[in-house]
Amino acid sequence: PINGVPDFVERVAEYFDESWRKEVIELGFTAPALNGGRYQVSFQSMGSYGYTALDGGAPGGTIIVMHNDFGGFPPNTDPDGNALGAAKATAAHEFKHAIQSATSQWSEGDWVELDATWMEDIVFDDTNDYYNYLPSQSPISSPTTALDSGGGGSYEDCVWQLFMTEEWGDQIIPDLWTWRSSHTGEGMMTSYASN
Repeated sequence: PINGVPDFVERVAEYFDESWRKEVIELGFTAPALNGGRYQVSFQSMGSYGYTALDGGAPGGTIIVMHNDFGGFPPNTDPDGNALGAAKATAAHEFKHAIQSATSQWSEGDWVELDATWMEDIVFDDTNDYYNYLPSQSPISSPTTALDSGGGGSYEDCVWQLFMTEEWGDQIIPDLWTWRSSHTGEGMMTSYASN
């Protein structure tokens, strides 16, 4: 490319910009700590979509590592194709993990995955990567299974927060995380009930 930045990297940067706009500016979640005015995202060949980790360079900060090409992952319904759809879902998901760390230091256990998977659908509604989790022990495929049956919510349980926001509006989830910022020792089911 003329500007020296690979097109894939630029696209992923756009997905993070959209995630910031929706998650921080529009919904009002706590912004993650920046290191030198920027948030660090890198790419790596790995078996997972990506991950968020603590960053020793910024107090309370995190970094995100993304898969380097998103080839070979399960299909999604994104109009730009499976690989870019997976990149979109991962950007929204991992950025929500960075927000969770800034809000409550990941005190929620597996519940952070439910929340981050919910965010994928809120930021990139047409992608639907989370559909891949619904056939196995989700509230859709196993409606009689308790939400916290495995000790906490997980990826497939994102439909719980989708139900909540469709029933009471998106603001219910930012309100939940505002609550979590000062109630980190409380169980998540109690936090849900408090909001």
